[in-house]
Amino acid sequence: MKIEIRNNGITDVTVLVADKGKVIRRIESEEIIGVEFWLGKSYYINGVLQDPPHDDIPSDFEEIDATPDWANPEPDYDPELTDKQALNIILNGE
Repeated sequence: MKIEIRNNGITDVTVLVADKGKVIRRIESEEIIGVEFWLGKSYYINGVLQDPPHDDIPSDFEEIDATPDWANPEPDYDPELTDKQALNIILNGE
């Protein structure tokens, strides 16, 4: 897992980036985060309100092998669909 510093347009943010074929998981809740996570404040962890909010740090997370679903995600949209076709579907249900 790589740790990068990126600017979100306002401030620098620490970003965790999983290696190829891996995903990031929050250790405490075992929640799969995905292939990238921008550290910040977590208001809920495992469905439990954090009061005060938890300041995420890299050691809160681990990198695990991705399942086939995570390693090769199927797009949830038709990449060949044009904007005009998508608008037609939205407006006319076609």
